Amino acid sequence: MSTSTISTIAALGGKLTTDLNIGSTSQNNVTGAAGTLFMVTVDNSANTTVLYLKMADAAAGGPNVEPNWQFKIPASSRVSFVMPEGSIFTTALSIWCVTGAATSDNTGPANDVILNVITS
Repeated sequence: MSTSTISTIAALGGKLTTDLNIGSTSQNNVTGAAGTLFMVTVDNSANTTVLYLKMADAAAGGPNVEPNWQFKIPASSRVSFVMPEGSIFTTALSIWCVTGAATSDNTGPANDVILNVITS
């Protein structure tokens, strides 16, 4: 599934990136540039398994790429992770979601996972 990025008001960070079905295939360079990560929301309500959202400060990510951020998403839940001061990335964000915490894990979710990311 492809991602979409729109501009928001600067007080909200400046960019909202949405993916309606994030999976094990990395969505590469979704921000298009360096910036600051402020918030991640994940809707895993369609899955009965724990998932791991992984993000790399890199032009490309995916299995066998060490993520800079890894978020554990409980089964059948919606969660938000907020970084009030922001977390700087110097290249771009590449994002993927798998069923295991290991860097080499490449098994994607069984059902749709909705992702929203707010960055500058």
